[in-house]
Amino acid sequence: MNSSLNKFIIPLSAVTKESTHSAGGKGASLGEILTTGLSVPEGFVITAQAFDEVLQNNSLTYSIKETLQQCNTEEIHTLENASEIIQGAIMNCRLPAVLEHAIKHSFQELGASHVAVRSSATVEDGKTSAWAGQLETFLGVTEDTLIESVKHCWASLYSPRAIFYAISQGFLDTPASVAVVIQRLIDSDTAGIAFSVHPVTQNTQHILIEAGLGQGEAVVSGSITPDSYVLNKGNEEATILSTTISSQEKMLVRKENTIAWQEIAPPNSKQKLTDKQLAELHKAIITLENHFAFPVDVEWAFADEKLYITQARPITTLTKKYTITPDSYVFMWETGPFMPSYLSTPRALTDRNDVYPLCRLETYFDGKKCTAYLSEKDIEMLRHTTGPQFLDEAYYHDYILRFDKELALWNSFIRRVENSEYSDASNEKLIKDLTQYFEYMRDSIAYFGSTRPEFTFAAEERLRSLLKEQFPQSWHEAFFTLITPIEEDDIQREQREWQEIPHDDVSVAKHLSKFPWLVFGEFDEQKAAEFLKSRPLSDTSEEERFTKLQNAQASILSEIRDAKEAQYLARFLQEQALRRSLIKSYWMGSLYLARKLWLEIAGRLSLHIWDVLSYLTDTDIVSGLLEGTSLSSIIERRKTGYFITIQDNSVVIMDGEKAHEFFHDNIRISVEKDAKTITGQVANPGYYKGKVRKVSVGDLSTLEASLKEFQKGEIVVTTMTQPNMMVLAQKAGAIITDEGGITSHAAIIARELGIPCVVGCLHAMTSLEDGEEVIVDAGEGKIVRLSKKATK
Repeated sequence: MNSSLNKFIIPLSAVTKESTHSAGGKGASLGEILTTGLSVPEGFVITAQAFDEVLQNNSLTYSIKETLQQCNTEEIHTLENASEIIQGAIMNCRLPAVLEHAIKHSFQELGASHVAVRSSATVEDGKTSAWAGQLETFLGVTEDTLIESVKHCWASLYSPRAIFYAISQGFLDTPASVAVVIQRLIDSDTAGIAFSVHPVTQNTQHILIEAGLGQGEAVVSGSITPDSYVLNKGNEEATILSTTISSQEKMLVRKENTIAWQEIAPPNSKQKLTDKQLAELHKAIITLENHFAFPVDVEWAFADEKLYITQARPITTLTKKYTITPDSYVFMWETGPFMPSYLSTPRALTDRNDVYPLCRLETYFDGKKCTAYLSEKDIEMLRHTTGPQFLDEAYYHDYILRFDKELALWNSFIRRVENSEYSDASNEKLIKDLTQYFEYMRDSIAYFGSTRPEFTFAAEERLRSLLKEQFPQSWHEAFFTLITPIEEDDIQREQREWQEIPHDDVSVAKHLSKFPWLVFGEFDEQKAAEFLKSRPLSDTSEEERFTKLQNAQASILSEIRDAKEAQYLARFLQEQALRRSLIKSYWMGSLYLARKLWLEIAGRLSLHIWDVLSYLTDTDIVSGLLEGTSLSSIIERRKTGYFITIQDNSVVIMDGEKAHEFFHDNIRISVEKDAKTITGQVANPGYYKGKVRKVSVGDLSTLEASLKEFQKGEIVVTTMTQPNMMVLAQKAGAIITDEGGITSHAAIIARELGIPCVVGCLHAMTSLEDGEEVIVDAGEGKIVRLSKKATK
């Protein structure tokens, strides 16, 4: 190769850890892996200097900087406009003929028909990892599409979301570039990821391997449920501690000039890796950890029985004190023990980023109550980048299709679990169903997260804008009329059906099976049935109300200039409200439906079921079942407190004093408990003066206690309302919640009952006291405190 091009094209075999400035982090890591003797798919790197040269030759360096200066994160269209201008310029730029020839020549020397084209950022890790994380990868690229794919990788440095990160985190002027790694595409038989330190338990002597058939992207993206293997690192030979086999229904494969899904019929329920392959992976992972001198997470593939390492990243934070990005946090929700055995919300962030692209969620249990916090920057990012995607009806249609498919799978699984007997089941059977239970719980939490206010913000703002144009004085009333659902939700359906059926034991059991969320946290069928029979009845006649509401909505839409857009926005907000309530019902009800599974697990561990649910992780449970590990000390330690955070895309749990110290050192949030006024978001307009009653419903017993204490006309103050709180809400004069937006469950039932409601107050549960008198001004979204004296 011409020596003048050496700085633009580098064979992977010539790249080392010292090459980050030219080959980027990913390229440097791959070159370093080669020095260990492990196999990496052949390839070369188009250096960051080549990208810089192309920008300069096309006079883009200054114009890009000038365009970015016009961006304002408060105005999303400025980011989109800048991205469109910059990306368009990059896609249309001309490569120097000698560089284009060198790229194609290097491709031909690989002797591959298809390659993988991956972006490799040169920005510093940690400081700008969120920016680097937005860059593109393309699989199944041919010589004909090679240059275009390279340009796409370059252009991805300036997507709207990447620009938002750059500005909001204050490093717009940080020198950043991108290299492109070109590698022979491996037609893998089996592929996946591995961790040299278990990412959940942080057990340094355990290796976790996840595997699926086909291309590894299916495992990495969380699109399939992989097999999971835990191996003992301490032994020279691989010792398999646990194996969880999943049924795989589809896999990613190369088809002509693309990578596409291929159905597996019938689904493959066999072990994806042989013991020999596990042993080979075991050895490779230890080699990489020893080489990097850090725990590593590894992407790997087997093709024609040969092992390839496709990526390895040091997990440096596991070897030092944990830190989180300094930021301001806002309260998300509060409850009793979080049940970290689910790890649902954090795993939704790490495994289902396609549905819930949130970066940070910090969860803290102080020994009595559990609180969760979101980063203010993340909230702004979601509002201005992810939320606006739902303005596109085609995007929303695809979202619905995915949601409906996953909900059907979840329902099929949980009904199978409900009808299974576990008393004679093997530990392996318990673990298999428990693992799948966690996976579905994770997915439901991800979809629940995607109904949060940050995701509906853009649609709300656009609908308000259309209504203000037509109804400048009465847009507020028109807005709430349009977004109120005109069909039964699960709560209304349950109450109607309850009054239509006889209340004998068989009918009640069937009703509980259909609406299990009614008895959240109860595992005794007889107690559940007794509660159902004793609860107060309510008026469930909704037909007339729905007819009036439908007519009112039609009247409003007939006067709007762009009725089609307004109709879509209203439908989207209505459906998100119903979907949010439905998902909450599913996960609350799942405990009752899976009671035989949970009770059997608790029995075999000789532990109380609530200790298992509240204080153990899935890996703890697996260890207890397979290895007979005593879990009592873990439970006692976590009862004093724990902190759940995300480190290197893995869920980490700290407990005891370490958790308390970490929370106080890292979470900056101030609550003015004596503030005269508390503000939130209007969920249903109105004005009400009354006394506060704080309600926290953790299980059936606390719900029953709340029903007895609550006096008609009191104001419900809660973190978030639950589906089984409807009877209590019917006695309330108003509702105040810390969490939620206009699609929240509280908003729905407040509109149904016609009472004022203010949501998203953040710290009403912390600030207000039982019995104190307040005014709920649900026209302005304010809670005005009249007296702090608590009266019973």
